[in-house]
Amino acid sequence: MNIINPNLDSNSISILPRKNYVYNGLSVVLTNEDTNRVSDLTATLVRYVGNELVLDIDTIGFKEGQRYMFKVKQSDAPTGLFTERVLNNDGTVESTECIAEKLDTTDEVIFKGIIFATSQDDINYTINNDEFTIDKDTDSNEMKVYE
Repeated sequence: MNIINPNLDSNSISILPRKNYVYNGLSVVLTNEDTNRVSDLTATLVRYVGNELVLDIDTIGFKEGQRYMFKVKQSDAPTGLFTERVLNNDGTVESTECIAEKLDTTDEVIFKGIIFATSQDDINYTINNDEFTIDKDTDSNEMKVYE
């Protein structure tokens, strides 16, 4: 699960994709779990940090306490992989338009996950934040008073 802060304009999410992919043609599809509203996002910055693919996404419009299912798709995976292979073999790519129709260019889902929007620090996040207190007048840690 990725935790984002809805009060910020942009957040980074780290994913471990199914394969290593080129940066071109990545899209993020969000589905709000409460409203089932689907929206598309574009990553403003994409980079690898170790084995993880890190996406910077605009998070304007995310609501506190909401959960979102998300899919990361590679829309031009075959074209991008072909280009990468040509360049790795010291070749030159002038255009990919002529090969796009010959290659299957369907969207490929490279990751599925959950995003939770909260302004709490993700290190100290608890699902019951400020919903109960421990009765300090007793010497038993088992007694909890729910408010």
